[in-house]
Order: sequence, then structure tokens, then C-alpha cells
Amino acid sequence: MVEIGRSNIRFGWIWILTFLVFGGFLEMKLLDRVWSEQFLAPTRSLWRSAHVHGLLLSFYNLFYGAQIDMTNLTDRAKRGGSVHAIIGAIVLPVALFLSTFYNPLRYLAALGGLAIIGSAVVMVKGQLEKEG
Repeated sequence: MVEIGRSNIRFGWIWILTFLVFGGFLEMKLLDRVWSEQFLAPTRSLWRSAHVHGLLLSFYNLFYGAQIDMTNLTDRAKRGGSVHAIIGAIVLPVALFLSTFYNPLRYLAALGGLAIIGSAVVMVKGQLEKEG
């Protein structure tokens, strides 16, 4: 039954692996005394935020992919929501991570968030139409 959502599910698992490895890297960085003592250092905070957002949006895509094909939406709406869920999950954490190297990139994180919100609107519409 899963057709359009399959890409979200595949992406979600790849993204989980990516951000679990990134989390392992962050844990290893804690062995560095300077890194671990600077609790609110901008780089550390942004990388932790990227790690958390990346993992949460991985699960968001898994759930999205499992549900989107069960809605009564058009294929176009389903694909649009699916693509926005993936784009948002890429742009938001990657922008947070890269903004430590080039600060203006932090504004791209908001665009990723908007893409996620857009995909959520599609899903809510689909869930409401499914019940009605």
C-alpha cells in the first residue's frame, strides 16, 4: 500500500543512521576538555541542535511515509507533502550545522522549518478528509 510514502521511509532510515553517527562524533568530542567545558559555546550548541533536529525529523519522515498513502488526498498533494517533509528534514539540520562555519546560513534553517510545517498541513488535511 505504501507508494509515495516509501521515499520518506527510506530517507528516514538513512537520516537516522546519519545522525546517530553524528551523535557518536559529538560524544567523542566530549573527550576534548575544551569542548566539554564550554557548555554553551555556539558551535557545540548548534551541532547539538542539528543532531536533535536531524533525529526527530528522521522519525517524522518515517511516520509521514507510513501515513501519507492512507489519506484521501490527490497524488499531487501526497507527493508535495512528501517532498516537503524530506526537504525540510535536510535543510533544517544541515543549515544549523553549517552555520557554525558561515553564520548567515542559520537563516536557511527557518526555510527547512517552513517546509516541515507545509508537509504537516498536507498531512492534517489528509487526516481530516480521511475521517470525514
